Amino acid sequence: MYLICDYSKLALMNVSSYGYNRIVNAFIIASIIPVVYSCSADKQNRLETNSGRFYYVSNSGNDSNDGSRANPLKTTQKVNSLQLKPGDAVYFEGNQVYDGPLSLTLNGTEKDSVYVRSYGNGTAVINGGDSVAISLGGQYFSISNIVAAGSSRDKGNKSAGIQLIEARHASLYKLQSHGFQKAGVGLWNSTDIILDSILAYDNGFAGIYVEGTDVTKSKNIIIRNCTARDNPGDPTNLTNHSGNGILVGLSTNVLVERCVATNNGWDMPRIGNGPVGIWGYECDSLIIQYCISYGNRTQKGAKDGGGFDFDGGVRNSIMQYNLSYDNEGAGIGLFQYHGATPWYNNIIRYNISINDAAKTEGSGGIFVWSNDPDSNHLTKCYVYNNVVYSTHRAPVVFEPQSLNTKFYFSNNIFIGNGNLVNGPSSGEKFIGNAWWSPEEQATFRNFRTLQEWSAKTGQEKLNDRLTGIQANPLLDGQLTTTLVEPYQIEKLQNYKLKSNSPLKNKGINIEALYNIPKASTDLYGNKIPSGSAVEPGVYEIPE
Repeated sequence: MYLICDYSKLALMNVSSYGYNRIVNAFIIASIIPVVYSCSADKQNRLETNSGRFYYVSNSGNDSNDGSRANPLKTTQKVNSLQLKPGDAVYFEGNQVYDGPLSLTLNGTEKDSVYVRSYGNGTAVINGGDSVAISLGGQYFSISNIVAAGSSRDKGNKSAGIQLIEARHASLYKLQSHGFQKAGVGLWNSTDIILDSILAYDNGFAGIYVEGTDVTKSKNIIIRNCTARDNPGDPTNLTNHSGNGILVGLSTNVLVERCVATNNGWDMPRIGNGPVGIWGYECDSLIIQYCISYGNRTQKGAKDGGGFDFDGGVRNSIMQYNLSYDNEGAGIGLFQYHGATPWYNNIIRYNISINDAAKTEGSGGIFVWSNDPDSNHLTKCYVYNNVVYSTHRAPVVFEPQSLNTKFYFSNNIFIGNGNLVNGPSSGEKFIGNAWWSPEEQATFRNFRTLQEWSAKTGQEKLNDRLTGIQANPLLDGQLTTTLVEPYQIEKLQNYKLKSNSPLKNKGINIEALYNIPKASTDLYGNKIPSGSAVEPGVYEIPE
């Protein structure tokens, strides 16, 4: 028995395929992954109609029992020895702790999945101690309503909390994972996976981490309604970043939606490249949307600590409808490290960055960085209809070595003090953006006015016409926020334009100009006009 949740509608909401059918097909496949809950509720009783055998586990049980509810088993070691068949289910009694690891290869079928969950009152805890708590492989299975606990990232644990290794067609729902040195939840070479309502905290390397040996081995993954908070860093990792929230690497067709990352990365034990709240590297067709990343940190004197990031080797990907604020690093990082595969064909649209880059030197609200000497390895990026407000750094910053080509910035609202765009010019083009300094001290790469910058460099010109606007955009509220609920993003009244805004109908139809797959709505669900009467920012003023 299995249920079908219509994840395809959620995944494709306001998302174009960007010319690649893979990104659509992946979410159609994901929408028929067997799960044990409906889209609206947990529906625990649905398991009672399952076709297989039920095994119950309780601290009051005995491993010599038959595993019925009246005569439960006692240990995870006994569960590990079971030869589970399609349709079988394992129930751990809630509000009890069981010594791990729970290590299973679960081989269900499309018709009959294998299930692992809690029963009774409360949630069962699998204690991994200094090692992994739960390790699963196989196909067509689901695990839900379980807590994985480790001995602490810096007091003995050396492992991840919940790991899927070469798994297929699986769902993880309503899980918690904390106290592990590596990832709270880690996926390796797994395909057609749903992670839903996961809470990962007090881990070292990352809250949630997805990776494969290459992009063909880790694919078709949905991460939604998940929270990664207070993951400080891996004390043993002295050569690379740690303390990430949600990290996707070496993967294809991944959706991260309605997730939260906060207060990660503050105890990374090194100075150098650092963690980010929600990000990806070496990914093809990654979508990050309707997520909130705020208050993320990095080690003092280290890099990063930002909100969102498309890093080295990301291609054909979209970052949209997200909120980033009060991060120590950049709100949105567009990065290419030397040795990565080429970075290209990415869209950044309808995002909000507020007072990011609070501490990390050299970064900005939107930060372009590369140490790859080939500008063609960081190319074809469309950054449009975002709002960036920063009192700490320039809203847009290009690191001195950030060679790029075909970076287009259009219809954005950039608000700050001093230099509103900073760093050397390479291959980027600005057209139709709105610029404003509340203190009326704006400069543009050290040019005194927008007009002077445009005249000397050709920026903000289209067909020899000045398209940029230097004016108060008249946003409908204060410029800061404390929002922490992703399902409230569309209700951010602050960033709507007032009806008398000077930006009304002043935007450029960037999607038509550069043949970009069209966004169907603005941040608030308003339909975007098909012609040229669009507004800069994340809100279309109703006609």
